[in-house]
Amino acid sequence: MVIRARLASPVLLVSMATLACAGNPVEATGPDDGGDTGMDSATSADTDPNTGASTDPGTTTSTDPTVDPDTATASSTSEPGDSSGPPVSSSDGGVTTDGGSVDECGNGMPEGDEACDDANADELDGCTSACAIGPTGFDIGPLQQTPALGGNGGTLYFDGEDDCPQGQVLVGFEGELTVENWLGTIRGVCRTFDLADAAPTSVVYGAGAQLPVHGGYTGGGSYSLVCPEGEVVWRAEGQAGSVFDRLAVQCASLDLLTDGEALPQLEVTPGSELGPEGNDGGGAVGPVTCTEGSVATGVHLETNSYVIRLALRCRAIALAYP
Repeated sequence: MVIRARLASPVLLVSMATLACAGNPVEATGPDDGGDTGMDSATSADTDPNTGASTDPGTTTSTDPTVDPDTATASSTSEPGDSSGPPVSSSDGGVTTDGGSVDECGNGMPEGDEACDDANADELDGCTSACAIGPTGFDIGPLQQTPALGGNGGTLYFDGEDDCPQGQVLVGFEGELTVENWLGTIRGVCRTFDLADAAPTSVVYGAGAQLPVHGGYTGGGSYSLVCPEGEVVWRAEGQAGSVFDRLAVQCASLDLLTDGEALPQLEVTPGSELGPEGNDGGGAVGPVTCTEGSVATGVHLETNSYVIRLALRCRAIALAYP
């Protein structure tokens, strides 16, 4: 008996070690197990005799997190930071990037196709509310004076310049005719001009100065050669002998042009033609015209008791950028 016991013990130990190494659970048998093997004991101990379900409270069922317990089908998962798949458009037109952020005009950070983003609605601070580079005001060029046109008579009482105040442009002339319908008096009329702080930006005008009156004779009624709102003086012509018999002016508008690619630019576009005022004596004089991109900002006048000659004083006006 002693010999058999010693021979059987190594065999049992080897069998249990072998099963443990194979990854199978082994339950030790007690002296009353009726001689069942470890495999049989584990089976009988873990199942309900009525339902066949496991009753071992120490047994834990491992569940695959990718398997739906109801359908037993694998569900797809996404790792954090996974950037696969197309960008998603947001409701405000932004585009979701890989990091989940949205390119949005007005958030203070230039992104995507935005040229700038200053997070405000000021259209004249160099960055528009559409996140594009925009103008901040005007660049005013140096003064240029056209040749004088008119008559050649008499001693001059006034020979000088009348310029509109800074920030204003010349928009026309007004005065009195003589009884012969010559130009007896004249003065320039100015208006303020500025960029509108609105989208789209445009040139806006306001009330301006009336320049001094020159000349002396009246009696033939008043005349007015003042451009309509939104236009400025650009060209002048007329008829003259010894004095200025007749005057006409042409106006122009300052228009902002955009082509979607380059920055907006200011263009002088010919507009309304006014006059002539006066009689048809003398011969044709002029026209005199401000150079390309320029408009009148003042006038040079020569007068005595009549209007004798005038010239336009012009400046180029362009949009200023930061």
